[in-house]
Amino acid sequence: MILGKIKDFFSKQEKEKTVVQISSEPQKRNGVEYCIPLEHKSGEYRLNELQNATGNLLILKLATSGILSYQVPESDTEIRLYDITGQMIKEGLVASYEEGHLKRVDLKQDDRELFVYICLEDDNAAKEALLDFAGKNAEMISNEIIKCREEVARLFIEYFYDGQAFDFAAKIATIEDKQAVIQRCIEAGEENNIDDWADNSGNYPEESRIECDNDNMGIMLSCVPPHINDEMYDMVVEEMTNYIRNAVVDKICRSSDFKFIAEEYD
Repeated sequence: MILGKIKDFFSKQEKEKTVVQISSEPQKRNGVEYCIPLEHKSGEYRLNELQNATGNLLILKLATSGILSYQVPESDTEIRLYDITGQMIKEGLVASYEEGHLKRVDLKQDDRELFVYICLEDDNAAKEALLDFAGKNAEMISNEIIKCREEVARLFIEYFYDGQAFDFAAKIATIEDKQAVIQRCIEAGEENNIDDWADNSGNYPEESRIECDNDNMGIMLSCVPPHINDEMYDMVVEEMTNYIRNAVVDKICRSSDFKFIAEEYD
């Protein structure tokens, strides 16, 4: 099932693939279209294009600007991926079918696997898949935070979603980072707002930011049924935030005024 595919995302094992070689691409004035049938013999297929594909199609449109876009089947949601090239598609696009139905389209390049499309039409399947992927990302972030050996004054969780772009990250602020923020606050004549400055993640170095797999999480959220999109976003944020809080707070060196702060930004 699709959940099993997502669980394998963090695995390094390579599976046997059936390769479909395509001879040509339909050229459009605005770029190239790749037509992927929604029904096909079960298996995994690498492709540049499915020749003479008929019936219900997933149409990927690659613009000359490097934007790959398509409309999610049975939905009005349009998904866009940026900085995509025709060469990347020729060499790395893989379509996966289960029981004759398209379940995933991935773009594989070196050690990177980018979700292009995932069939998450069922509410329960969507929830299960997102919780699984969120848990794996939260575990990865937690493991990185625990490596910090400095005294931590603030641990921030930042998150954002606008229906397409997704961002979730933890940011570590050491006691030295906090002291630097307070010094800038005083120099700015904002002595009365020291707490606000100290509790604002935007005042701390971006280098201490640990991100989840934002690109792939954004694709997954965009592929869920629209009526549960907001619910799934809230669920994913809550799952990762709680996991990180429970996994790391007691395992890091904390300052006497340590705070765990989770906030959505705009």
